[in-house]
Amino acid sequence: FGEVGDMEPVRTNEDIIRLIENAKLHPADLNPVVQEVHFHPDFGGSECRLLELDPEVEKYLLTGSSLVIRGSGEESAMMCTQSTTFELKDAEISNSLLLLESLYYPDGTKKSSPQAGSKIDEAVVKADEAQCLPPERVIHRKQIVGIAHSYYEMRRVKPNLGKIIHLLESTSYKGKDDEHEIHTSQLKSMEHLLSDVSASLNEIKSYLATLRYIELSGYLRLVDCDYLFRVLNFVLGVIEENSWNNRSIEKSTVIAQLCTLEPNFILEKVFEWFFSRVQAPAHDDEEEGLTIDEELYSMNEDSICNLFGEVILKRGQKFNLREFVKSWQEGVPK
Repeated sequence: FGEVGDMEPVRTNEDIIRLIENAKLHPADLNPVVQEVHFHPDFGGSECRLLELDPEVEKYLLTGSSLVIRGSGEESAMMCTQSTTFELKDAEISNSLLLLESLYYPDGTKKSSPQAGSKIDEAVVKADEAQCLPPERVIHRKQIVGIAHSYYEMRRVKPNLGKIIHLLESTSYKGKDDEHEIHTSQLKSMEHLLSDVSASLNEIKSYLATLRYIELSGYLRLVDCDYLFRVLNFVLGVIEENSWNNRSIEKSTVIAQLCTLEPNFILEKVFEWFFSRVQAPAHDDEEEGLTIDEELYSMNEDSICNLFGEVILKRGQKFNLREFVKSWQEGVPK
């Protein structure tokens, strides 16, 4: 090898023959392409790291997609695709591994003509048949840009998505009257979650879909359990006042009666989380001469019961199982 920063010229024919003889080889045994290795002038300053690719990730990258490294200072680094999270582990290499730019593999040294897309660093060395060199031998200058003693392994993991609740719960939406207590600096957007949560975009979105949250002015807000319970009781009260069947609830009427009390977007969310759309038969409006297709909903009993159970548990009282079940049964709407 040449010394660091030493830009030696390409070896001559005589140099090649001398090296071959010292190695007790015959020139005819060598492939037409010879690679001359030197240290790069900036050797030692490379920040290149090796990564062992998962087969699925390799296919993912070949489609033109990219990887993202996520993780805060106190967490392990995570490598994320669009939908999967991998933990990065530092693994040692038993022998030091030299890193070179555009090094040819053995199959690439069998032809003396340059490969498509390759860059020849130095001139072609013409053969000297009298010295037993094969014709059209080519010497390429390759430089060592770094040295690796370890590499990163990728291991698929289940991310800690519970951190999302921790990030959002301090700014839960409790109604328009309490908004003055929330400072913009405390709010989190999807960009904040992608920065603070070590998980892929699709995994974060899938987890958010399991939470009762709203997006308000570009920020993600959990809806406070007690506040949501209050709004749901308003809705249930309107249903009771109109003596509707639990499977024939008129959403538009409910929203019209409650829109002065609570924002429309919250009322819409209540119907999304606790009611299901049902197909209602169209009927004629005799005064207007129009056919109207009512937007009717039915109660999602499991979701409503779950919220009632959450409210009971949130009060912090200690229950044995029998007492809790009794309180729960007495609390849910009949």
